[in-house]
Amino acid sequence: MFNPIRRLQLPMSLAQRFPLARPPFAPTLDQRLFFPSQSHMTVMNDVRRALRQREGLVVVTGASGTGKTLLCRTLLQELEPGVCASIVLDPRVTIDDLLLHILTDFGVISSPRQLAAAGAPTRHQLMRALQHFLA
Repeated sequence: MFNPIRRLQLPMSLAQRFPLARPPFAPTLDQRLFFPSQSHMTVMNDVRRALRQREGLVVVTGASGTGKTLLCRTLLQELEPGVCASIVLDPRVTIDDLLLHILTDFGVISSPRQLAAAGAPTRHQLMRALQHFLA
């Protein structure tokens, strides 16, 4: 006999199925969850070497979701006090915004908003400020 009424059982939520200590997909990175795979450790050692040799710029690239940001944030925790570093996460940032971002991270300016209130600086002024700081 055909029964037109079907009972559907809803699947368990992830929280019910896997009782975890904390949510698995948090909106912020958790450095405690960094897994030192061979490829990650190779990149970390290359960046450490570049920093020891005082190379001016280090670029870490890779596909989305491969752990670049987590790797960089983990490396930042290893830096000695007084070392200046800037992580730029947006590959489409303009030159002026890149300079503002770096100058803010290095503590040369307190915030881009503060500059905007005083009038937008020219690219030349931003470059001179960075060159002065690096010298």
